[in-house]
Amino acid sequence: RQVLALASERGVKVRRVPADVLDRDAKRGVHQGIVADVESVSTYSLGELVRGADGPALIVVLDGIEDPHNLGAILRTADAAGAHGVHLPSSGVSAPRIRAVAPPAFLLGRSVHALDEARRVTEDGALDYLVFGPVFVTSSKPNVTPAGLGSLHDVATAVPLPVLAIGGITPERIGTIAAAGAAGCAAIGLFTDAALEGPECLQTLVAQASLAFDTPARVP
Repeated sequence: RQVLALASERGVKVRRVPADVLDRDAKRGVHQGIVADVESVSTYSLGELVRGADGPALIVVLDGIEDPHNLGAILRTADAAGAHGVHLPSSGVSAPRIRAVAPPAFLLGRSVHALDEARRVTEDGALDYLVFGPVFVTSSKPNVTPAGLGSLHDVATAVPLPVLAIGGITPERIGTIAAAGAAGCAAIGLFTDAALEGPECLQTLVAQASLAFDTPARVP
């Protein structure tokens, strides 16, 4: 009743249909008795999102999701919080399944660790970018053998999606991963260490990295 009242209040047309029509329109997804038909929403490339006019893109990392039925609620919460997309771990729910319940313009990425994995998830569709690594030795995964620049190059040249490098990224290594074909890099220590030294240091780091990857720099 609350949904019907809101629809009436906002001038949204409501049509009652049989359950089989709801199932068809929801593409057999969980619809809870309601399916909305909305206009197409403009989509954006990875670069357009990152340099969006409203500030840096906010990507929510989804890790350890045990119940796929929670996906809808998680994505709606991320969207309501102003997130531009979600990042998926290498294992877990498939990107097409996420895409089926995600807001139309949401950016979807996935972590990969090998060339065959990168090809497989790319062929599955629904992804906008990949994060590959660890490329170098990293303290966050001390027991994992780094993939190396050669593997990064193989992945970056084998798939049509932008590939970001992760793992052991330092300012001195940004140029080499860009030369290997990476479209960018993802890191924690690299940026937090710079931020601890002050906003100007972080801004300088982002500007230098942006020059290497040929993308505009922006830090709030």
